Amino acid sequence: MTLHVAALWRYPVKTLAGERLTTAEVGPEGIAGDAFIPHQTVNIGNDRSNALSEFIAEIEKSLGIPAIIENEPMKKDDLQETYADVALARREYGFEPKTPLSEGVPRFVDWFKRFHRL
Repeated sequence: MTLHVAALWRYPVKTLAGERLTTAEVGPEGIAGDAFIPHQTVNIGNDRSNALSEFIAEIEKSLGIPAIIENEPMKKDDLQETYADVALARREYGFEPKTPLSEGVPRFVDWFKRFHRL
C-alpha cells in the first residue's frame, strides 16, 4: 500500500473526530500553482517500507483511541510497497534516516495536538 505524507495529517484528525479511515485516502495529491519557481524536489523520509497497518496502529496508540478503519481493495495502480528514495538528500545534504515510525508518529501527534490545541 502506498503511504503518502498527506495521510500523516488526515489520519489523526479523522481518528480524533471518530471518522472512518479509508485505505483509498493515501494516494498522492496534486500541487496547485501557476507560477514557475526553480526548485529541486528532495525526498526526506525513511528508506525502509512500513505497512499502513503499522502506521495506523502508531496513530491509535499515540492518540489513545481506536481508528475506525474501512479497508478497500487495492486499485490497479497501487504499489504493494513504497519507500522514500533519499539518495539525493544523502549525497547533497548528508541526510540519514534515523527516526523509526514508533518514535516519529508519537512525536508528530504530540506536536499536532499542541499546534491545534486539542
